[in-house]
Amino acid sequence: MASKPTRPIIYAVTLVLAACSLLYELLIAQTLATLAANTVVWYSLTIGVYLAGMGLGALIHTKCTIKNLWARLFRVELMLCVVGTLAVPILHFAHTFGLIFYLSEYYFLTNVIFFGTALFLTAAIGLLTGFELPLLIDLGNTASLGNKVTNRVLASDYLGSLLGGFTFPLLLMPKFDLITVGLLTASVNLAVALLALWWASLNPEQIV
Repeated sequence: MASKPTRPIIYAVTLVLAACSLLYELLIAQTLATLAANTVVWYSLTIGVYLAGMGLGALIHTKCTIKNLWARLFRVELMLCVVGTLAVPILHFAHTFGLIFYLSEYYFLTNVIFFGTALFLTAAIGLLTGFELPLLIDLGNTASLGNKVTNRVLASDYLGSLLGGFTFPLLLMPKFDLITVGLLTASVNLAVALLALWWASLNPEQIV
């Protein structure tokens, strides 16, 4: 593999990472729908909070002090890997823990613990994804030797979201439980993180 990734590699990485991020959100939405019913409400809120988190992540991207772009991507993917792996187990724990307050008739605390945890996890994944996308755009523009490829990176991101949307109900859900899907998705993020770490060591000059 080349020491300096080409534009097609950047596009492929963007597509895969977009699919992973959407899979995490679908996992959270499906877990909420399973534990709290009302599928339409929780899917809608999950996607809405996810998009809001993406907006915030895009805003704070420029505040990052890590100059090497691949080193930035390594850290983002590592955090996504951890949050994505733990999202479903944490939601189940929050649901069980919230039932303690429900049985004690502290209904408000039950809702705060369970739904607050769900929205926090959703926002965290959205924020990391929002941070990730402009970073991938910067990497694409750097790999293009001055030519702007923002539109192509965005197109890869949208197609990746479509891929994740098809993969979740048609391929993953019929064969695996939600925790396993989370682990499989996180393993892809981890693989990209390790690749980013390797490319960062080979391209220490790739900075913004």
